[in-house]
Order: sequence, then C-alpha cells, then structure tokens
Amino acid sequence: MASHKHINHRKLILLLLLIISFGIYFYISLHLPMEQAPDEYMRYDVPLYIFHHGNLPSGFEESIRNSVWGFSYAFTPYGSSLIAALFMKVVGLFTGNAFTLLVAARLVSVLSGVGTLYFLVKIGRKVFPHSALQYLPAVLCGFLPQFAFLSAYFNSDVFGIFTTAMIAYGWLYCLEHRWDLRSCLFLGVSIGLCAMSYYNVYAFILGSIFLFLGDRLLNQPGLTWKNRLISLLRPGICIAVVALVLAGWFFIRNFIMYNGDFLGMDTMYACGEKYAPDFYKPSNRPTPANSGVSVIDMLTKPYMGLMWVSTSIKSFIGVFGYMTAYAPRSIYFVYTLFFAISIFLGLFYIISHSNSVQKRLLAFNGFLCVIVPVILSVKYSYSIDYQPQGRYCIPALLPLVLWISCGFAWTIEKVKLKKKHLPAHVLSRPQASTLEDRLVVFSASVVYIALFFYVMISTLLPLCTV
Repeated sequence: MASHKHINHRKLILLLLLIISFGIYFYISLHLPMEQAPDEYMRYDVPLYIFHHGNLPSGFEESIRNSVWGFSYAFTPYGSSLIAALFMKVVGLFTGNAFTLLVAARLVSVLSGVGTLYFLVKIGRKVFPHSALQYLPAVLCGFLPQFAFLSAYFNSDVFGIFTTAMIAYGWLYCLEHRWDLRSCLFLGVSIGLCAMSYYNVYAFILGSIFLFLGDRLLNQPGLTWKNRLISLLRPGICIAVVALVLAGWFFIRNFIMYNGDFLGMDTMYACGEKYAPDFYKPSNRPTPANSGVSVIDMLTKPYMGLMWVSTSIKSFIGVFGYMTAYAPRSIYFVYTLFFAISIFLGLFYIISHSNSVQKRLLAFNGFLCVIVPVILSVKYSYSIDYQPQGRYCIPALLPLVLWISCGFAWTIEKVKLKKKHLPAHVLSRPQASTLEDRLVVFSASVVYIALFFYVMISTLLPLCTV
C-alpha cells in the first residue's frame, strides 16, 4: 500500500511539472511577436513552404532564400520543420489564420521543451533512485530562462535538446538492459531524431558510439576479445539501421542535390556568398579570424563591443529578443555563482562514484557533450560570424544540470557522513532520501523557480505584445 502511494506521489509531481512548464511555454508562444524571436522568420520559411507546396524545398529555392543572408535553412537538417509542417496541416483543416499557423509550428518547441523535462525526470530517477534529487535536473533545465524562451518560439535548438534527453536516457536504458532489442530500438530512434535536428548536438551521437564500443569491449570480462567483437554486431546493426532509416535519407538527398555535400554547410555558405548583399557575404563579414585577432584575444578581450565569454554566459542564462533584453546584472551573478559552485562540487561526486566502467564512460560522455558545443560556438564566432550567443552552447545544458544535481548530492552525502560519523566508502552506496534531503531540494527549487519568474516578469513578458 505504501509503495502504491509512493508511485502515485511520483506521478503527481511529474504531472504537475509537465503541466506548469507547458502552460508557461505555451503562454509565451501565444504572445511573443516574431520580431522578438531570433531566426524564427528564417526557420519558419521551411515548414511554411512544405505546408503550402506539399514537398521538400531545395536550399536554393528562391521563395525561401533570405534576401539579407542570401541562403535558406533548407540546406541543413530540419526535423523540427517536418513536424511543424504536420502540425500546420492539421490546424490548416480548421483555419488559415497566419498567426494560428505560426503557433502550430511553435508547438513543436513547446512540446520539445516539455518532453525534455519528462526524460530528465526519468534520467533523474535512474541516477538518484532513492533521492528527492531525481526531480532537480528537470527543475534546473525547465526553469532556466533561456530554455523557457527557446521553448516558446519556432527554432531548431530546443528540438535538438529534446533529442539529447532521449539519447541520454537511452544510454542508461541500454546499459541497464544490456543492449537488448527494445533498448537498441529506442537509442536508434533517438540518434535518428538527433541527426535531423542540428549539428551542434552531434556530440551526443559521438558519445553514443563511445559508450557502445566501450561497454561492449571493456565491460564483458567473461568473453574473449573475439567474442566481444562479435557481440558488437547485432545491437550495433540494430541501432545503426534504425537511425539511418530515420535520418539517412536526408543526407543522401543532400549528397545528390549538392554535388556530394551531404551536410549542406559548404553549399549553404556558397549560396550566401552568391546571393547576399556585399556586406553580408560570408567572405566580407568582420570576424576575429580575418581581423587578425587570435582565439585567446577573442575570448579575453572585447571584440565589436562584446566580451565573448561573459556575453555567452549571460545569454545561456537568459537574454531575450535579438540579444536586446537583458535581465539585471545581479541576476546573472547569482546564476553564475550558483552554477559554478554546484558544478565544482559535482566533480567530487562524479569522481567518488565513478567506480565502474559504465560510470566512467558516462562521465566521459558528459564532459564531451559539454565541451564540444562550446568549441563549435567558439569556432563559429571566430571564423564565420561573430555571435557570442548562449543558445549556440545550449546543447551542453543537459549534462550541466545533471552535473549541478551531483553537486547537491555530494553536499548532502558529506553532511550525512559527518552527522553519523560514517566511513568515507559509504559515499559510493545509494543513500535513501530523508526529510532533510527533501527540504534542501525543495527549498533550492523554490528559490530557483522564484528567480525564474522574476526574470520572466521583469524582462521577457514585456516583449510579449501580441
């Protein structure tokens, strides 16, 4: 009976979290004008074309080619656009109102944001099975102002984050079930959807390969190396085939249409070079690379009036509109301090609990999936277009909120050890949640959510004028 009540309690908390987050994201999506939503006017052209024409556009399609930048987003993966076009078709059966169709497209982001929190709770339950901390990663992600903003308008970013949440859960699912058919199918679907989102989330695909090879080769001590290699085949083929069925067609299409450029990036920049006005051509854009500025100088000194590191951090936390609506400076200080301390403490938790091959592989993947998006953002700003925007680093959000939650776990465990005078090796064992733990997590969540609503009310909602 007590167990049944506990299950219902967990379901109720999850349901409340999903309903509240959906209400916030959907409300903003109903009131945010397109001119306050970065890149939406270009991103939305793709599903709008599919909605009107019933087929997939070429990247060179003149009707969706932006007159300023000289290219369209039809060159690169647009899984979110395909889903948006489907939603628009359904809504189009009842109305042709332009803004209603836009809201239908935005619903992809709203549901992706809510879906991310759903999988974060499932991940939290596996990482912190006996602790109230299992809900903390979802709270940290869902009530981060920038994440809420991205979840309210049409873009590729939040759909990409959703696919990374699926992949991260798929890692734990596959390890738990030893790469059985069901878990491999789930991971294959997750990787396929990730491949159809955007390139800055591809570290999670790379991490999936590392985890699979590492676990199959290093974590089967009873098998010879030959048998370990054989054990790669069935699950590996299953994952690869499912992912290729979902996403491979797009890259094959690109390969055929753009003379071997299966990623579409080179052709997109060539298109911009050909059709953009002179000032906006990729070769003429002022960047640190063509200005003789080193990468180190770009990261440590102002360029075009902006500090790359501080601007990226602020806009990772929450800068709205076209990088025009900033929260008070003290808000960014509080968030940065909180994240920095929690991540630092989380490092101790990860080190003390990485006592198996699987956990070390997961820890490595977490680091990989944080550092790769940051490196890609640095590279983009340095050599292509100087835009220190946190949303380009946002794929790092999931491992970061899990890392921060580990910081709380380490602190709580250390307090328990001191109070009960337990030996240090107890840290490696799962600790049951206590009333004190729940109060700590609840208090931290309340303060964090209150800070979120302050930023929303003071900075974001004034932009919502529709």
